[in-house]
Amino acid sequence: MSNTARALIAVVQAGNEGAGASGSSGGPGSNFDPTAWIALILSIIGILVTVVLRYLDGPRVRVRVRPVLFNVGPGHTVTYHGGQWPIPTASEGGSLKKPDPGEVIELAEILIENTGRNPATVYEVGFRWLGKKRKGQWWRRRVHHSSVPTPIRPPNQEGPFYADGDQFRLEPSDVVSVLANYWDLVRSQRPNPKGRIELRAAVRVAGRHRLKLSPRKSRWRIPDDAVTSVGKSKKIPLRAVITKSIGLSLLYSKSKSLGDIYFLSRSLEAALEGKWSDDWKSNHERLRHFQKDSNVHFVVYDQDLIATSTLMFSLQRAVDDYKDVIDWTDIAQPGVHKMFSAESRAEEAAKLTAVEAGTPVSTSDGLAEPVDES
Repeated sequence: MSNTARALIAVVQAGNEGAGASGSSGGPGSNFDPTAWIALILSIIGILVTVVLRYLDGPRVRVRVRPVLFNVGPGHTVTYHGGQWPIPTASEGGSLKKPDPGEVIELAEILIENTGRNPATVYEVGFRWLGKKRKGQWWRRRVHHSSVPTPIRPPNQEGPFYADGDQFRLEPSDVVSVLANYWDLVRSQRPNPKGRIELRAAVRVAGRHRLKLSPRKSRWRIPDDAVTSVGKSKKIPLRAVITKSIGLSLLYSKSKSLGDIYFLSRSLEAALEGKWSDDWKSNHERLRHFQKDSNVHFVVYDQDLIATSTLMFSLQRAVDDYKDVIDWTDIAQPGVHKMFSAESRAEEAAKLTAVEAGTPVSTSDGLAEPVDES
């Protein structure tokens, strides 16, 4: 028999004895037994302490999510921000100087911290959101949806900070960080009943039945017409789509090098000249022509056995998906694609040969260039 039960029995017995004594003697205060009541209070405190210790000894994790910008330039840096979405730029009262859309890939960072006193195992790291209500069941709550995206680990990153897997063992006070692409998930859920999706990070903890979610007050409210987490623009340039498509393809394939995606995106943007047909074959031929004419951009990917054709197929599909929100007039460097075209390289080779031979050179515009004979 537990101490609490004994204490309760003692209190009841004391009450009964006191009631009998008061009935005979008439004394109003003779039914109070302080020993029994103290035993009851101490027993209740012991139960509460046991419950608290049980909770503290169990698996406890804290989940947070924040938007990050993965810079595809030299060094492949990741810029961290608070959990606010969208990221406020300097012109909107924030501290971020707005980067060129072709320089960065917008990702989400999910941080998981073990705040308990024992090791914990977490798995199925992803997102959770509310979907539509079931048809004919308007009185029920909307359906909860979950997604577990493939983790992204930037190349040339030392240390285990960026996790690459779907299950992690966390020691007390350990933290693990997972980078994930969330835009494909967001776009696949449009249109939403409320005109926006409310996204929260979610993980499963071994030993717990329910998902562990990031705080509700910091959930991301992403409108259906949003196309970027930086600022409030409703259009994006073509180079942003190119950078994202090729960059994610290389990151998912665990390529050792991302190459110069920034210059590749600007070069292809200039080559397309703001034109994109509804004919799939026509667009495919234009991309193949760019690939053949400017193959210098793709040499670095051959070292990792990354099929360039696969990159171009993924790119064409991405442009088709985003073509309605692309600002086709926003071309960062018109004509830059001609710098590394086959014609340009042949002309430069002819100039070099002519200089060595001491003869005039005919340029692509039909003019003869003098040769430096000194």
